[in-house]
Amino acid sequence: MASKLTWDDLLIEAPDLDSGILAQGWSWLVKGEFRAIAASKFGDWFLERPNGAIQMLDAVEGTLKEVASSYSEFQELINTREKQEEWLLSELVFTLHEKNVVPSRGECYSFKLPLVLGGKAESDNVEVCDFRLWVSICGQIHEQTRDLPEGAGISSFRVEE
Repeated sequence: MASKLTWDDLLIEAPDLDSGILAQGWSWLVKGEFRAIAASKFGDWFLERPNGAIQMLDAVEGTLKEVASSYSEFQELINTREKQEEWLLSELVFTLHEKNVVPSRGECYSFKLPLVLGGKAESDNVEVCDFRLWVSICGQIHEQTRDLPEGAGISSFRVEE
């Protein structure tokens, strides 16, 4: 049973990130120069832009937004319980650790039924998946659904290798 989470439980740090992954599904949203500084265990990326701003590519929501104006501000924010829960889903990760659902190197958590397709952010809807695959699938699903009105029915979608 988990009693405490570490940064390794919550983040995938820069040395283990391949920015080329973002080209496989997210080029429609992520443009320009950036440096990947970290990713959450759910496949969300934190990107540093040339002006120093930090953006979060939310793979679950399909959005890209600025979360800090500098790396130092980002470090300060990510060390708060509120941002750990909002950005890293720390409470869900803790629950998964208690259930002994823990990704290995090169893996992350994924939603069996993605939230954009009606899934819930609950431990029973989470499994371990290859990181590259999950990030690519999320990008492709969000690209295909981005112009649909909220609540629109989805009869099918395709995932390319």
